[in-house]
Amino acid sequence: PPPPPPPTNNLPNIIIIYTDDHGYTDLGIHGIDANIQTPVLDSLAAGGALMRSGYSTAPQCVPSRSGLMSGRVQNTFGTRQNGDIWGQIPVPLTVPTIAERLVALGDYRTCMIGKWHLEIPAGVTNFPGARADYYPGARGFQDYWYGSTSPYDASFDLAGNTLSPEQSIVDGRNRVIVQGEAAQAFIMRNQDQPFFLYLALFGPHVPLISKTDSYYLNYPSLDYPNYGPEMDVIRRQGLALVKAVDDAVGGVMAKLREYGLEENTLIFFAGDNGGQPKFWTTVGGATSISAWNGSENLPLRGEKGSLWEGGMKVPMFAYWKDHIPAGQVIQEPVITLDFTATTLKLAGGTLPPEFDGADILPRLSGQTNAIARTKHLFWDWGDEIALRDGDWKIHRIGNHKSLFNLATDPNELFDLRLQLPEKFAEMETKLMEWYNALPPDGQSPLSNSAADLYITGAPVGTPVDPRFVIPYVGGSAAAYPAPLETINDPSYDSDADHMADGDETIAGTDPADAQSIFALEPSAAGELLFDGYAGRAYTVWTTPQLDPADWNIVTNTGVLAADQAIQIQYAASQTSGFYRVQVVKP
Repeated sequence: PPPPPPPTNNLPNIIIIYTDDHGYTDLGIHGIDANIQTPVLDSLAAGGALMRSGYSTAPQCVPSRSGLMSGRVQNTFGTRQNGDIWGQIPVPLTVPTIAERLVALGDYRTCMIGKWHLEIPAGVTNFPGARADYYPGARGFQDYWYGSTSPYDASFDLAGNTLSPEQSIVDGRNRVIVQGEAAQAFIMRNQDQPFFLYLALFGPHVPLISKTDSYYLNYPSLDYPNYGPEMDVIRRQGLALVKAVDDAVGGVMAKLREYGLEENTLIFFAGDNGGQPKFWTTVGGATSISAWNGSENLPLRGEKGSLWEGGMKVPMFAYWKDHIPAGQVIQEPVITLDFTATTLKLAGGTLPPEFDGADILPRLSGQTNAIARTKHLFWDWGDEIALRDGDWKIHRIGNHKSLFNLATDPNELFDLRLQLPEKFAEMETKLMEWYNALPPDGQSPLSNSAADLYITGAPVGTPVDPRFVIPYVGGSAAAYPAPLETINDPSYDSDADHMADGDETIAGTDPADAQSIFALEPSAAGELLFDGYAGRAYTVWTTPQLDPADWNIVTNTGVLAADQAIQIQYAASQTSGFYRVQVVKP
């Protein structure tokens, strides 16, 4: 039979799907690893807007979820990390959740399914109110299927029946599939009214699925060049659970289509942080391999628990049939705080000044070509802080500070702090303004001065995986993660155009563009030979001691006249010292 007509009201349904420890590598549409099986997620991302620079608010579960639910950088209310040391009250009762804000508007039915992880930790005893005040049912979610694994505390069953009072439901099947079925039941229960669903699927986080699980048995065996047999098995378990996530989302989409709701439902998808680390102390994480969930972040630097890109850059997309044009690939940064802001605005609310995200629907729908963002993207976790402004990112761990241009260096290979001191100073000012505005319990101590694996590189002997050859110094490959290269040598040439990066910066050209400047060393006779640069203007520069601050123009001579070798003779007084030639693109 034909599906029933969609609801007559104009308010759309909104679903936020949040996966757990889902590595950036492990979304098929990213095209990084051919072993990934996510056809449903890939189809939705291709049918909407894929965010290539999508971020969570932290590289760990509790603070990331606190940010998403509150719409704020969680450090602003004192939440920094998991556990009872920092972030004792993940979202204080004085900070409304997005569900509470929607209920206050009066039109939406709200539901939370899966991993909540915003309870008061067991070891904490001094907190306002009762423990029950911090569970989903007391934080604005009228319906819930609460629990990472069986048993689940539920206000409805999988047939859609109301459970009053709530019941504990035991269901030992694949937890992601169960949570997906709960989402389908909620949609069935609320097909005739606007709803907000927060679907927090507990995968591919550990524990790994059983080797008797059908998803593992049906997943092909894997053999990675840089893995041992045990790691291949764990990777297979992790990717099998990602496939279950994909099928759970597929079930949600099928239910929306069954009730004619697809065109009236906005779907946001993101991971809560980067994939679980495996590089703890030795090659392959040999002393801690049992903690790995099989996820990958390659070729990004860092993993869960770091503010390098691999720690908080996550799979992310938005889908809304007939409202978000298909095929979009958004390179500008998006953060999960934007999901919260967009949800509230779309539901008819007004964005409060304390919100740190932006309404991105005008960008997604094509009304604008850029996100109207008023606040920088800022992170504070552990002993690290970071800030992104446009293409630029500044990162600090303990006393180590780095500057990156993520447009040209998305894998954070080259630290430009010493090369671009003025830009670094500008970014550090913005970073510290954010940091200093936080309450004391929301600030990192910035006290860890120990060597960081993600700075120094992978342990000696770590092999290069040919799937993920990182463009490194001189074009050669490096083991993952590559050691951070600080660009402070006046002779360093990152784009291999024979011109030092520092010199290019002084000349006002792009150190990452091999065509913007071309240089040759003078011969013993003081000659420079050009071939193939006819029609280009050139300028000859010199410095007596290779001092980047003391380049002087020797000759400013117009245009190279012919496509042949051309000699430029220097005066005798200029034959000593160092020379370079700037040849400008037409």
